[in-house]
Parts: sequence; structure tokens; C-alpha cells
Amino acid sequence: LYIELKAPGREKTKNGGLSDEQVKFGTFVKNQSYCVVVAYGWDKARDAAEAYVGNKGSVPHQWTPKP
Repeated sequence: LYIELKAPGREKTKNGGLSDEQVKFGTFVKNQSYCVVVAYGWDKARDAAEAYVGNKGSVPHQWTPKP
């Protein structure tokens, strides 16, 4: 599981607040079958980690950067 933590509110910026390098890296590791999440706030990161470790269904906030 890779988590990129961003401040809440950055979702609406270019690439969701991710740099071009972060988008490339996230896409690369996703294509290697890793789970990649952009979490906007610590609570979203916690939710993603708990879902991943606890296998509580799908991990929220999957890797879907918007250009």
C-alpha cells in the first residue's frame, strides 16, 4: 500500500495536488499491482490503511489522478 497524504482541499487542484512526478510514480506502481491511494487528511489515510490491512472491502480513494 502506497499512501500519498495531501492537505484537505487540494482535491480540486490540478492532479489533485500531485506533482507530475507523483502522478507518474503512482501510475507505475498501480500498474505493478500495488494499491495506491491519495488521502486528503490523516483520517482518510487511516481509513485507507485500516481497509487495506483489515481487508474490509475496497480501499477508499483509489488512485485516480485528474489532469
